[in-house]
Amino acid sequence: MSKPNTLPAALQAPADPMADAAAWLMQHHDCSVEWSKRLIFPKTGPSRLIPSGARVTGSPEARAAAAAELRKSLTPASIEELVGAVRDLATLTIPRQGDEMTGFHTLKAYAEKLADYPRKVALTALKDWPSQPNTQAARFFPVWAELREMCERVMMPRRLMLVALERDDADGAGRAIPPKSEAVRKGFRSLLDELNGISQTAARSAKEDPAT
Repeated sequence: MSKPNTLPAALQAPADPMADAAAWLMQHHDCSVEWSKRLIFPKTGPSRLIPSGARVTGSPEARAAAAAELRKSLTPASIEELVGAVRDLATLTIPRQGDEMTGFHTLKAYAEKLADYPRKVALTALKDWPSQPNTQAARFFPVWAELREMCERVMMPRRLMLVALERDDADGAGRAIPPKSEAVRKGFRSLLDELNGISQTAARSAKEDPAT
């Protein structure tokens, strides 16, 4: 029986982006992926592991097919569709102090930023915002960094996996450890430095002073 050619629902809106991306790759293309991970310490919420690299093993034909399908899934939504989805979210949430929606962060500005992400990723972030576990924050319309974090959490494993799929090393595996693509490096640094507010100074201080 031939395998379906569409991304499964789990890969469209994954609870665990790394695990679900790996499951999709194995189930649909008979390839395996090994992640390298990094522990981060967000300003809010618990520490967590994020991917910092990927190594994909599989035949050249299988890797090429997986890369083509993954690239196809990166198509963004139209600006019009995104504007409508952002407007829908605005009606379900409370404006933050200062009402960013009437300033620089207009509906269209949000939509244009979300157009950097695949359609399913962007629309799912907008749809899922009101029902996220942090119910207090979910009552309010998100600032861009919050939506971007939701999108980046899903996209980082896919970027790394795509880079690995499209590289061919001597042993027949594709690697993205460390990230070689400028887009991957930018996404990785953005997640660390902008989205999650990583404080390396605070992390070092915590190690030096166990009492904190």
